[in-house]
Amino acid sequence: MQQSKMEQLSHPPTNFLSLPREIRDRIYSFALLASTCVVVWTGRWVCINKFDDQGVDVDGKTALEYRRIVDNKATASSIQHLALNLLCCNNTIVEREAAMTFYTNNTFSFLGDHNWDPIVSWLEAIGARNRGYITKLNVTARRPDQAWQRRDGTRVKIPNLREELYQRNPHLYRSPQSTEEGEVENINPAIETIFAILGSRDAWSTLKLQLLLDPNCLPGVELLDDDQSAYAQIFTMDLPNLIEKFRVAYTSQSENRGHVEVLWVGETLRHEFINKRSLIQKQGWEIVETREVETPRLWTPPPGHAPLGPILKVRFTLKRRVQTAVLVAEDPNPYSYLGYFD
Repeated sequence: MQQSKMEQLSHPPTNFLSLPREIRDRIYSFALLASTCVVVWTGRWVCINKFDDQGVDVDGKTALEYRRIVDNKATASSIQHLALNLLCCNNTIVEREAAMTFYTNNTFSFLGDHNWDPIVSWLEAIGARNRGYITKLNVTARRPDQAWQRRDGTRVKIPNLREELYQRNPHLYRSPQSTEEGEVENINPAIETIFAILGSRDAWSTLKLQLLLDPNCLPGVELLDDDQSAYAQIFTMDLPNLIEKFRVAYTSQSENRGHVEVLWVGETLRHEFINKRSLIQKQGWEIVETREVETPRLWTPPPGHAPLGPILKVRFTLKRRVQTAVLVAEDPNPYSYLGYFD
């Protein structure tokens, strides 16, 4: 009996923190790693006009109105099997270790028709320590909405501009002699705030930021299907030029080594990519990786005709080369079909 009590004193009861760190990390991984990605924000624009059978707005509105709808179900689905209560544990050691596993090993995504503001809000909300843990972000990078630029360089809204109106980014130089007017990209200055926040991270690991392009869409290069019109696909180099400038300014030379690598990921027809490869490189893109994929055709040939083979596509990963020259804002869209108005 006495010996049993002595053994209990020499071998106290095992608890979670008495386990080796390697075992605790495996438990955190089982509890906190998503099978795909953690969707922080996803949503889309939805037209809110009500039309009758003849297509007339029942409220008498002459212009289309849109509202951004957030898909909270997608976010909830991406984390439904995760034990996120570990991130709120009142034990400081467990909470810190769990947060490190969660933020370091998951990919956090901002998808759909975001306007970059949700990324700023999230980065601020999770706090400086957790920002330092992040290693992977996926962000949809769509062609910005258009604003109208006057000859004097000022900008006004056009009917299909759904976002807030932003004037030309001060990092983009516009020649005083320029008198071009027309549609220009309306770029949210919150993008610079994102890189300023990421540049203040106290982290030793590089954060990989993947910017996800829409199919057949690449800034500076027209990747067109046969049924696509040119004016709808103009995506200038202003956005990638600004993002690369912000990356260099805020995250490439930080002493805390919280560096950010920006990759642009997209997909287009195989022959389009091959034909435009030299133009892509000429525009300052470095081709990091390409992978050929096959997509089944949805169209079924009529009887008596041989079935067509799959559609050959290329999934590409690009990196913007560092720009040493002054950034010059691109001219308005030459395919614009709108006239001047206030």
